[in-house]
Amino acid sequence: NWILSVEIFQHHINAGCLASLNCSFGGSMLISWFDASEAQEFGKYIAEMYSVTHSIIAQKKEKASTVDKRVKLLGKLTLDVRQFGQTHRLNIYKKAKLGNVFKWTLLDKGYDTVFVDALTKEVILALK
Repeated sequence: NWILSVEIFQHHINAGCLASLNCSFGGSMLISWFDASEAQEFGKYIAEMYSVTHSIIAQKKEKASTVDKRVKLLGKLTLDVRQFGQTHRLNIYKKAKLGNVFKWTLLDKGYDTVFVDALTKEVILALK
């Protein structure tokens, strides 16, 4: 409710604790809601893991086993993301930060934008 949000904001101003967000009126909850550092670290980790494993698979000469290994890699990625999502309380902000770090880590490594967008969508959907 917008009115309630204004009242809470006004309380923080009146209490003089808006800058530090350490007010007893939900300050620590507000801080934890925006603390996406763990989600961002995990997003970077899975992007790095995917990139390294994908590079190893791409160097293989056998075509049939390469496809199987890529399918297994995607399955492993999805499983890791699901497990992380089940063991961590992720709000929409934290999910977005995880996805953003994952996406940009892969884009910075030179992966195709369309491919990275599709893979990022799979990662976000696995968090649900």
